[in-house]
Amino acid sequence: MNTIYILIIILITLVTNASLSFAMPFMKTKWKAFITRIKRKFNTPKPVDCMLLEQRVKKLEAKSAQRQVNFKSRVREEVIEYLEQLKNK
Repeated sequence: MNTIYILIIILITLVTNASLSFAMPFMKTKWKAFITRIKRKFNTPKPVDCMLLEQRVKKLEAKSAQRQVNFKSRVREEVIEYLEQLKNK
């Protein structure tokens, strides 16, 4: 009776070994595709709320407008100083 169980276990291991050896190239490509799908799922960016984006755009527009105003005022001040220096000479 024990020999029958041992033979059945040996046959099962032989069949699984042969089937896995045969299917290994196919399994490698499928495994890589499965892993890349999982990685893609974890690395995708989260959806962003449109209101948050609009607020960020408004802040950036205000900053750029302020920079332009500051730049214009600095240029004016430098030009005025330069003209005063020329006037004094």
